[in-house]
Amino acid sequence: MNIDQICSVSAHCGIGPRIGIAGTAGLLLALVPSWLWPERCAMPLPAALSRVLGLLLLVLGSGLYAWSLVLLRRAWSQNHLATTGPFATMRHPVYAAWIWGFFPAIALLAHSWPYLLAPALALWAFARHRDREERDTRQRFGAAYDDYARAVPGRILPRRHHPPPQPRKQEINREFPTKN
Repeated sequence: MNIDQICSVSAHCGIGPRIGIAGTAGLLLALVPSWLWPERCAMPLPAALSRVLGLLLLVLGSGLYAWSLVLLRRAWSQNHLATTGPFATMRHPVYAAWIWGFFPAIALLAHSWPYLLAPALALWAFARHRDREERDTRQRFGAAYDDYARAVPGRILPRRHHPPPQPRKQEINREFPTKN
């Protein structure tokens, strides 16, 4: 049984399982050096600060994840594209929550830099598989997704397309006569 059979890529999970597996592999790989050489693997900042930052990322990541899932489920249950909330500034906020929130939070809470391999591998998996998910979403929503992708170019970092300003109507200065 492969991952596509466990969770259909185009159905409900998207590329999430691939990102999760890559990140989890990074966590497992970090266990050995963190356990064998804890002093060498300690984050280069005070442990208390590391843990406070880890908790902050955990809370922010959890909020982003929950908010995104609620909006995504609501939109897809009505066969609409999710474009509000965090989806208004990035196309994949659920994956962003894992890559920038949960996985780095674990590294900070563990106060061990080898755990940063987890978000790095999760980011690699996202970059490797994102086109597949966007193709499936484009298939489902057609031109609406193309318009959305143009308006929101940020995939896992907030970014909105700002159209160029409309040219202003040229004002006529009535004080100076114009030459014909």
